[in-house]
Amino acid sequence: TNCDVHNNAICQTCVSNYHLAGNNSACYQNIENCDTYADALCAICKTDYNLSTNKSNCYPKIENCAQQIDTLCDSCSSGYHLSSDNSTCFVNIAFCTSYNNSDCLTCDSTHQLSTDSSTCYSKIAKCFDQENAICNQCNSGYHVSSNKTSCFPDNIQYCVAYNDAKCTQCDVLHFLNADGSGCTIPIPNCL
Repeated sequence: TNCDVHNNAICQTCVSNYHLAGNNSACYQNIENCDTYADALCAICKTDYNLSTNKSNCYPKIENCAQQIDTLCDSCSSGYHLSSDNSTCFVNIAFCTSYNNSDCLTCDSTHQLSTDSSTCYSKIAKCFDQENAICNQCNSGYHVSSNKTSCFPDNIQYCVAYNDAKCTQCDVLHFLNADGSGCTIPIPNCL
C-alpha cells in the first residue's frame, strides 16, 4: 500500500509523504526531520534534530545539551546548567552555587548575589550594606571609599570626615595636617 509506481511485485516509488523500504517491498510514512530511514524507523535525523529513543521521532536539539533523551536534556555541556523542567541549558554564572532556571539563588561564601540574581559580586570587606558591587554602609569603625567599592578604617584620631584613607576634617579642637594624615592639637599662642 501507498506505493505509487509498481514494477511486478516491487515498488519503485511511494506516494507523497511516504518512503520506500530498503528491500522495495513496502512504503512507510515519513518521519518529520528524518534524513535517513531504516524501513519504518528513522536511522539519522537532519542537522539540529535529535533521534528519539524509539527511533520514531526527530526532536529539535536542545542547545548546549550534552545528553538529550527525546525532548528532555539529561545533562548540559560544561559551563551550563539545566532548567527545572530539563528543557533548556542555561549558561552558568561565575561563583553561583544554586540556580532557579537562569537566576542564581546563592553565591559561594566569598561573593554576594546581585539584586537581579544575574551576578555574584565579590564581597566588600568590612561592608555592612552591600548592593551589587557598591557598599552603601561600612561596619562600625569604617567608612565607605569615594567610589563606594571598599571600606577604610576610621583610624585617624579626632578625624570627623574622610576621603578614602585621608582625613578631610578634624573636630573643632584640632587642626588638619596639610597631607590629611592626621589631626593635631593647636600649639598655644601660635598663629
